[in-house]
Amino acid sequence: NECVAAASDGRFATFDGAHWSTPGTLSTHPVTVTGLSCATATMCMAVSRFGATFRYDGTEWTSAGGLQGLSQISCTTDTFCVALAYADSYVYDGTSWGAPTTIRDDDNNYLFPQTLTCNAPYECMAIGIGTRIGYDNPPRSLAEDYSGHETATSTEAN
Repeated sequence: NECVAAASDGRFATFDGAHWSTPGTLSTHPVTVTGLSCATATMCMAVSRFGATFRYDGTEWTSAGGLQGLSQISCTTDTFCVALAYADSYVYDGTSWGAPTTIRDDDNNYLFPQTLTCNAPYECMAIGIGTRIGYDNPPRSLAEDYSGHETATSTEAN
């Protein structure tokens, strides 16, 4: 089993169970890594705040397209990842990113996720701040059970 670690400046290293590799870079351009997730030793995805996404095949990193403002990613298979940008989520199917889905609860509050995890395709949980944009409602903590389609349920997190 191999493990991959990425630094916020775009450097990465792999761990083979005994030794860390010499650090490499995701790109020839500066990259601010905001999220990293590996489904297998030969499938990892990294996202950056300024829109770049990268896929690791166990040997090298290649571009996987671009989306603005990404902060989190979670991958469960080589054909399923969810990435978050502000109150939007994007699904990666192994070759391309789908259209954004805005994460809202039943009261039409937007969720601005701080963390994300998926344990299987379309079985994800995001936790963050929920608020109605343009209203005087104070923000509140929300946990969203996100199916990846257009349904989400929320509970107030304490």
